[in-house]
Amino acid sequence: MTSIAPVQAPALSHAVARDGTAASHADGAEPFVRRPAPAEPAAAVEILLVNAALESYFTGLCDPRILHPDPTPRGVEIDRIEMIEQGFDHLRELIEAISAAPPRTLRPAPTSACDSRHISPSAVREWKPAPCQDCGTCWFRGDADMADDKATRSGAAQVRGSEFHISELFFSRTDTRGVIASGNAVFQRISGFTYEELLNAPHKIVRHPDMPKAVFWLLWHRLQRGEPIGAYVKNRTKSGGHYWVYAVVMPITGGYLSVRLKPTSKMFEQVQGLYKELRAKELDAPSDFTPENSAQEMIAAIKALGYPNYVAFMAAGLTEELMSRDRIGGKPEDDRLFAFDAMSKAVGDIFDEANALYADFRRIEQIPVNLRLQASRCEASGGPVSVISANYSNLAREALAFASRFTDFGQRVLDEISLGLFMMGSARLQREMNRAFEAEDHDASPIDHQREMALLSGHMQRCGEMARSTVGRILEQCERFIDDSRRMRRFVGGLDVTRVTCRIETGWLPDADGGFHDIIDKLDAFHEDVERRMKRIDSLNDNIIERTNALLNRSANRRPAPPPRATAAE
Repeated sequence: MTSIAPVQAPALSHAVARDGTAASHADGAEPFVRRPAPAEPAAAVEILLVNAALESYFTGLCDPRILHPDPTPRGVEIDRIEMIEQGFDHLRELIEAISAAPPRTLRPAPTSACDSRHISPSAVREWKPAPCQDCGTCWFRGDADMADDKATRSGAAQVRGSEFHISELFFSRTDTRGVIASGNAVFQRISGFTYEELLNAPHKIVRHPDMPKAVFWLLWHRLQRGEPIGAYVKNRTKSGGHYWVYAVVMPITGGYLSVRLKPTSKMFEQVQGLYKELRAKELDAPSDFTPENSAQEMIAAIKALGYPNYVAFMAAGLTEELMSRDRIGGKPEDDRLFAFDAMSKAVGDIFDEANALYADFRRIEQIPVNLRLQASRCEASGGPVSVISANYSNLAREALAFASRFTDFGQRVLDEISLGLFMMGSARLQREMNRAFEAEDHDASPIDHQREMALLSGHMQRCGEMARSTVGRILEQCERFIDDSRRMRRFVGGLDVTRVTCRIETGWLPDADGGFHDIIDKLDAFHEDVERRMKRIDSLNDNIIERTNALLNRSANRRPAPPPRATAAE
């Protein structure tokens, strides 16, 4: 009979093995590491220790060696019974100790540099615990689990996200190469890195592998041209977790500034699906899907969602996130964002009407030709109807060329409004960010608070100035459009007179087959459509001018004096 060594039960106190060493699973499984707990362990640690006691109890019940075909030696049976009894005793002691402890929250507020890795009780079943190397009192995911995450991040096993409150904002500032030069405490906490690890490190230290390269191609494409950009971004934490943000990135003195907020809008849900599809295509065909090709694919997808270009998309994204944040936070609606949003929709309607107007003029191009053919059967060459149809054709051709200016106007103003909307939201975001950064405790941070506040304040002023400048350009474009609309009405008036004259002249000609009647009816319907569209375009333009003037007057009345340090930083 084979001799089997007794199974030693891991003797536990309330929190740890009595010998202070690691206890292992039976059959060579991965060790379940335990560490002496503080006088008042967190509830998450207590749950882990209860699981440990249960593990000891069931190891005794399920020791694989008692299933050996040979008769079980009596010594092994006694050891197994002792293990079960010890596990049960430890479980009972733990439950009694936990029950006697005063009530407390399941997840205490973060207090140390390792806080980004603290786990909540809901995660205990998913995460293998190991003692924290920073404070020795909390529990976090071990290195083995981080390696598993890298191997399975695209599969079913997903890493838990790093949570932060919707009221929190954070920023990071880089040099022109993208190397981190500064950041606030919220950024440091959420990322899980220490300031020493973040400062002078490339910003891609927080880049998540799930992010499509298209986003970063667009980001650098705009930044290197001195243009701002907004984007939804999934970032990676030091522990292998992730967090989503809406990032507003702009050039700043000496580099770039990124201010982030927590996304909560319905638009965010759409973007996650879009990113997932893009990233899958990039991974499936890396040679065909270069970053630039992927960016073009992304812009095509954005247009399919109803946005004419990326500027309109990023403006809508920032507006949706700020409005959603206000609703969740119980704040009143930001009437400036609402005004810009309404203007954007009005210009979109002008753009649609202008395109329809252009299509109407293209559709009647053949009508004067048909009218001349019909007249040639009823009158001599050069008769009045033939002359009238030729005049109508020339006027319609000039009106068609001028109608294209309406569509150009719509696109120009839509771009300006989208940029103005984005800059207005960015200026508001920067104001809130500045207040939050000023209220932080800077004693424990290596950041030069005074210098950083000067840079941020100067940048906030520039954001406001860019927004006001954009509003001024919108007003200028709309006032110019009034003149264009008047000229278009003169064209339409000339066509209308020609149409009425044609109706009178054709009345003297024989029309047995009804050809003249059908042609004139089509012209009547065309003129009714043109008149209706012109009235709507003028009304929408007046609405934009009214809102633009209101924004400019409000901005002039509320414009703050620039902070003195901001001027020095500039």
